Amino acid sequence: MRVFLRKIFLLTAIVICGLVFDSCAMIFSVSRPDLSQKEYTALIINDKKAAQCYVEETRVGMIILDAIFWPALLVDGLGGYYTYYSYSPAFCSNNSVNSAEPVSVAEKKWDVDNIATNTQKNKKIVSSRPVFVAVLESVSGGILKYQENQFITNVLREEAVKALSSEINATIMTRENIREMLPPEKSLEDCEGACIVETGKNISADYVSQARVGTFGKNLTISVELYKTSNNKLVSSFNTKAQDIDALEEKIRENASGMFADIVREELNR
Repeated sequence: MRVFLRKIFLLTAIVICGLVFDSCAMIFSVSRPDLSQKEYTALIINDKKAAQCYVEETRVGMIILDAIFWPALLVDGLGGYYTYYSYSPAFCSNNSVNSAEPVSVAEKKWDVDNIATNTQKNKKIVSSRPVFVAVLESVSGGILKYQENQFITNVLREEAVKALSSEINATIMTRENIREMLPPEKSLEDCEGACIVETGKNISADYVSQARVGTFGKNLTISVELYKTSNNKLVSSFNTKAQDIDALEEKIRENASGMFADIVREELNR
């Protein structure tokens, strides 16, 4: 009996080890600018127009490698790891021309000249995949009202849009987007501290930020951190204080744009 159990245990261990080390599609992520199935789902939720620039493909090479140990085919197949989405500008809706609207020769010439002038300048930015930026709900430990916490979050989100909209292919995730992408057992209100980066990964965000409000003497204080989820790197942060929430809003607007602008520098230097 012991020998039989030992054989079962050994066989189980071999299967588990095989799944861990042979599930190639699970281990090796999709390379930029292509998107994994989870990332593409997030893109559809946040920006349906940008999602039209991607075409569904199959990772044939990974299927062949996984075939060496067949259970890996089942694991990766059910997990959707063989499907990825290839960036194809030809499918972008904003590249299409509406034939019902006539375009003058002058307009055509301007478009050609404009593309020629900016292609080289923005080559690295245009070719990059969408960058997802999430601003989690602000936390204050009861110092601020619920509506005030939400307002601070909205201000940070607004400043992120201003800082990134014209610089890189960034998508600022809304409160509803984030809730939809979160696992069922998690909530936005539970996320703070070390949970920030973990939450960012759960919602497929490339960068995640959160504000913490406290007090110092008679003043309100705020600490805002911005992390890159792929390597847990603290990209940027700022700390400031103000006498009341109105003055705190002004301080946030003064500092937030510069913090989110660091995402541009991080993306261009990768």
